[in-house]
Amino acid sequence: MLLSAATVLFSSAAPAQEKNESPKELELSYETFDQRPGSGWRKIADQGKYLEAAKLIDRYEKEAKVLEEWQRVNLRFHAGQLYAAAEEKDEALARFNAN
Repeated sequence: MLLSAATVLFSSAAPAQEKNESPKELELSYETFDQRPGSGWRKIADQGKYLEAAKLIDRYEKEAKVLEEWQRVNLRFHAGQLYAAAEEKDEALARFNAN
């Protein structure tokens, strides 16, 4: 019963944490999200969470209100690098070929 309660607690807590964390990162300016060391996707990648960082970049590009094309190119390139580091070769190639 204790294990069951812990499972319910953690499974309901994880999405809430994700929801609290993601919007903060997604609201950053392009410069802060993509270019500043230790911030945005780089903060996650620095922890070795390459796939999570790549997916965050994809989401940022999709949800950002205003991005210039050169910024989108940079984001796709960085996502491609991260997908490659996460051994997601098809996803990496898709980002590189989109540029």
